[in-house]
Amino acid sequence: MAKPSWNGRLAQWQSDCFTRSRSGVQILQRPLFMYLSKLLVKKESAKKTTTFFFEKPKKFKFIPGQFIEITLNKEVHSFSIASSPEEKEVMIATRMRPTKFKKFLGKLKIGAKIKIEGPFGQFVLHKNMGSVFLAGGIGITPFRSMIKSFPNREITLFYSNRKPKEAVFLNELINLGKQNKKFKLIATMTKATKKEWNGHFGYISQKMIKNNLKNWRSVIYYVVGSSGFVQAMADILSKMGLKPEQIKTENFPGY
Repeated sequence: MAKPSWNGRLAQWQSDCFTRSRSGVQILQRPLFMYLSKLLVKKESAKKTTTFFFEKPKKFKFIPGQFIEITLNKEVHSFSIASSPEEKEVMIATRMRPTKFKKFLGKLKIGAKIKIEGPFGQFVLHKNMGSVFLAGGIGITPFRSMIKSFPNREITLFYSNRKPKEAVFLNELINLGKQNKKFKLIATMTKATKKEWNGHFGYISQKMIKNNLKNWRSVIYYVVGSSGFVQAMADILSKMGLKPEQIKTENFPGY
């Protein structure tokens, strides 16, 4: 009998440990917690990206990395929580694509009431392992929550975007990297010019990871982004000889 591929072993390991929801998010349970909230603020935070701040319902608690489901006009969509539990509002950020749901979301007026369910998911930090985040585009959202919540954890973030103007939370992350010696940011742009960006260029690669991590063999990797991004990162980590249990993933298909 043929030995399963590395990707096959990763999928099987995740399947054995978790039930699945939201495009590969690993969850142990789906508590039926439903809340009413209202929109407090919305603003463009990057090109074609809007950040929404909702009133935090009483008794609403979550772990950084979890997501919520929002119901609008009888449609339900999932969004990672970008705010930390310590912040006053529940914040999400999303690419504003021309879908029926996103159009409805974009037209919400301040004070509009919405239904929130959750939190869901077990895409959360391990307690006693070094953490490396690989974020593609809007996949940064759950990582922003984690970084804000755990300033004393050793965290390295590789953050890939086409251009700086498309990178949500980029300036905030740069400032956090300057303020916190335990947080290291490697932001890279794949389509920017030297006039637009003076940092790293190109896609996240084996070389980029190894050049910026001394302990790259002994950490846990958290990967969030489009399905294509997650698969590309899984292939890279496989070639680096990492074990499937060292990797946690979350896909954002259609976002």
